Amino acid sequence: MNRNKIISIINHKGGVGKTATTVNLGEALSREGLQVLVVDMDPQCNTTDILLADRKFEYSVFDLLNPEQEALPPEECISPTAIDGLYCVPNTPDSTFLEPELIKLGPAGFHFLRDRLRSYAQEKYHFTIIDNPPNLGTFVVSSLFASDFAIIPYDAGSTGSLRGFSKALDFIEEIRQNGNPELKFLKALITRVDRRTSIWKTIMDHRHPEAGEDWVFETVIPMNTDFQKAEFADKTIFQIRPSAPGAIAYEELAKELMTILKSELQQ
Repeated sequence: MNRNKIISIINHKGGVGKTATTVNLGEALSREGLQVLVVDMDPQCNTTDILLADRKFEYSVFDLLNPEQEALPPEECISPTAIDGLYCVPNTPDSTFLEPELIKLGPAGFHFLRDRLRSYAQEKYHFTIIDNPPNLGTFVVSSLFASDFAIIPYDAGSTGSLRGFSKALDFIEEIRQNGNPELKFLKALITRVDRRTSIWKTIMDHRHPEAGEDWVFETVIPMNTDFQKAEFADKTIFQIRPSAPGAIAYEELAKELMTILKSELQQ
């Protein structure tokens, strides 16, 4: 790959699989022999709890984005995980207090993540995946300013997912027009698929004129109790059961993503 990619996982609706996608796709890509950085932009810190469980770290997103302190070298905010090839910029609940400080700076406040991390991440890692809070606030804007692509998880079992998807898609386009012309919507990822029902097929066949015909990943993420076990244990699904259907799905998603972006670079 000529230019390593930064991908934001966004949806203003909670419970659609943003964190699960971030950590499990991150590990699946690292299992392909790639160097992967995960950035936890959510003050709830679920990604940090999973990837850096029982691991001490000194610096975090709070230090990386704090406008009241001198910018740290990005490598000081990156911690190795227990997974080969997978690294994490952790978060702490204190980052909640950064949002009003960044807002005070106006548009410049949205550039901190881009200015302080993007170049380093593109140079050192094949992929950077950013987990975001379940809203379309300051941290999400900052992530999209720093990203090449956005993926929108789409809950197959939620009647509100269509509205949530459309709103997130409009938001991505607004950021592209007004802040980051390099940003593109990549695809939607259908999660929580119950193969005993056909609703997920209906979703995949649905046409979103604003998203284009090829708007959804062919890989879908199934409902799988191993996800609940992994969440309870603060682990990835690979650490719980690497042969689980959910783990296999994320391995397939990683391969599909690599194929798509190889094609993107050749255009």
